[in-house]
Amino acid sequence: MFSDQQAFLEAYSESGAAAVRSGRQAYWSTKLYFSVREGKQLSKDSSSDANNYYCLLAVDDEVVARTSTVWRSTSNPFFGEEFFIDLRPNFSSIRLYVMSNEKQDPIGKLDFARDVFNENPQVDGWYNLVKAIHPTESHGECNVSLLLSSTPTGLEHLSVTVHAARDILDKNSVSKCDPYAVVILDSKKFTTDKLKNTRYPFFDKVFTFERVKMAPSVTIQVCDSSGVLGESIVDLTGLQKDIMQTAWHRLQPSQTAVQKSKGNCGSIRLAMKYTHELILPLESYSSLITLTEDGIHDSVSLRTGVISVVEELLTDPEFTATNREQAARMLIRIFMHRDTCVQFLNSINGLEIASCRDSAALFRGNSMATKCTDQFMKIVGLPYLHDTIKDVVDAVFQEKKNCEIDPAKLGKRQKTDDIAKNAEALTGYLEAIFARIFASVNNCPTDMRRVFRHLQQNARKNTALGGDTAFTVVSGFLFLRFFAPAVLSPKLFGMREELADAQAARTLTLLAKALMSVGNLGSSIDSDKEAYMRPLYPVMKRYLPKLKTFIDSICGVTDKVDVHPMGITASKDAVLIDGEVFVRSVYNDFHVIKKSWKKRYVQLSLQALAVCKPGDKQGSEDRIHAQHLHVVEMAEASGLDRKFVVLIQLGRDEVIMIALPNQKVQSSWLQALRRAQAFQHGFVLNTVQSYNPYPMRKKESPEECCAKCHGSVAVDQFADNPAAEVWAHKLFAMLLAGKSKLEKKYPMDDLQAMRNVDPLKVTTMRSLSTILDDIHLAHLLHQDGDGF
Repeated sequence: MFSDQQAFLEAYSESGAAAVRSGRQAYWSTKLYFSVREGKQLSKDSSSDANNYYCLLAVDDEVVARTSTVWRSTSNPFFGEEFFIDLRPNFSSIRLYVMSNEKQDPIGKLDFARDVFNENPQVDGWYNLVKAIHPTESHGECNVSLLLSSTPTGLEHLSVTVHAARDILDKNSVSKCDPYAVVILDSKKFTTDKLKNTRYPFFDKVFTFERVKMAPSVTIQVCDSSGVLGESIVDLTGLQKDIMQTAWHRLQPSQTAVQKSKGNCGSIRLAMKYTHELILPLESYSSLITLTEDGIHDSVSLRTGVISVVEELLTDPEFTATNREQAARMLIRIFMHRDTCVQFLNSINGLEIASCRDSAALFRGNSMATKCTDQFMKIVGLPYLHDTIKDVVDAVFQEKKNCEIDPAKLGKRQKTDDIAKNAEALTGYLEAIFARIFASVNNCPTDMRRVFRHLQQNARKNTALGGDTAFTVVSGFLFLRFFAPAVLSPKLFGMREELADAQAARTLTLLAKALMSVGNLGSSIDSDKEAYMRPLYPVMKRYLPKLKTFIDSICGVTDKVDVHPMGITASKDAVLIDGEVFVRSVYNDFHVIKKSWKKRYVQLSLQALAVCKPGDKQGSEDRIHAQHLHVVEMAEASGLDRKFVVLIQLGRDEVIMIALPNQKVQSSWLQALRRAQAFQHGFVLNTVQSYNPYPMRKKESPEECCAKCHGSVAVDQFADNPAAEVWAHKLFAMLLAGKSKLEKKYPMDDLQAMRNVDPLKVTTMRSLSTILDDIHLAHLLHQDGDGF
């Protein structure tokens, strides 16, 4: 009936046909939300009553994230940190290490195989740690083929081919390894020959078993002289007869070793959510984006369009505050891609202001307008925030000054006379913050200023609000929801990698209080509510008269469209990581990068990797665009004269290496390079499956080019921007999940029930239902993520 695939898809799914016309392929997006909540009865150094605890999160043996250190904690530390990890679809396992600064080795660990997430993608609970000792440590994978058949006598015949193993030792280890493989079925055991000094053994050994009824699983172990390096228990129950099945299997610690290692390591509470979603080309979601965009132009369309539907869904108790923030970020990213974000915020903020009758309640709740404006400032204003106050925040962390001015909180050894000294240090920080903020008008992103301008204009139109509302509506966002929270929690805004210790946290809290007081036009100054803040009043009073002028200046911008909207270009040039490190090229000399190890200053942004001689930052440099970062992985230390080396493959023929001082710094550079790499490709992680971990050797043998590519990266929710189709898919998925609830609330076939519903809302619901069904069908018609 249908002459070609295009005609078939156009007949059944316009979204599917749009994907074909785009020429782009769909792909699988694999993500993990990982929250480290708290620990309980963790092991500690017997010589100390308090320990400094932190956690490492590794994907396939590679550390991708680190919590902040909980300083001087009891054995029940509270971490309260969450991470969003972009995973390669073929990842094998997640591992969590719990560490203490007093011990080099982990206190304990947890392992989660991929199958755990397939069976239960969302978990929240306590987990008992196991000891991280040699028998419970495993690395790498083994490649095995299985073929089940029947013999002429009716027996089941199993052929097991152990092809190879890879990455079986830590890449930063220089230990030698003489591996061999063991295959165990029931009580029968076969062993391959031992191979000398390789971490990438090729066994290619076939073993056969015959049984009346085959066992449910076969165990593959990789061993060396130290014992079992790891094992994989391969399920046989799903095998189809006479069809060979070949796959890489993760090497896990032996079950015997894990049982023996369980002890008094303590436990830790985790929350995880795993998603594996098919993302269609952006064109497949265009009808949904257009319908959503049609509903942002004025108050009527906002009340009856897709935005109103999203707001209804978010009122459901099952949506947490985090869900609402993510939904707001999703909408902001979609409208940023369409260059309609400022228009959207102007409309939704204008509607909230017009309906408000009490200035004290304006934008004080968790409305969609408030959430969206918050997310917009954090995304667009992050480089501005860092340029303005990061240096002062850094000084608080580095100088470690005691700034306590509350007599009730002074330490036992401190005297009341110390308050004057502490206040002097605190006012110095506060003066610096105010001076930088009030001088930052021209650095504030133009689109942030446009949003603030419309806030001010709409507040002046509402005569029911007080005269100062035209200023507090702006300062409420800029000071109370932007600068003050960033000072209070600099890690959340990307200004620090670690949480503040108790003393620095108290200093930041006092500074944030002062910022909020000024942002409220000084309404709390001279009150007795917090009298201990009085030492800061002189600085606050000096800047209060300037606040209205500052806000008017921030709002003094036209609606002229910039060439680069949203200030995105500024974030591309923001430095992700830099420092003096040793660098070398493998095949060819660059201008500055040579074929021998040389100390160089290296700076990485989302745009490029720049390398120059130390102390000569204005001189000659090698500049490599981030788009050319083809592979970013760890090199095998056993093949080099250095540990902790990051390998960067540029295209096919060139490799450069960066040697770092320790594993922590190596992990930081790996993650920063992956972020730059992912930013250039819209977080569609490249599809290269393997690489050469021995860059100094020629590719003379297959084992020198078979290390597994990792590519997992911890996503910064504000600084990083996944591809537009990812955000469009999130909107589709949320609306599709709520479709049944919406159909109950708006039964289109029940004219009586729909009689009191706005006709425009009815039209929106009918169009939305049709579009969601069409996109859903396009997903169902798609074949394995490889294109239609």
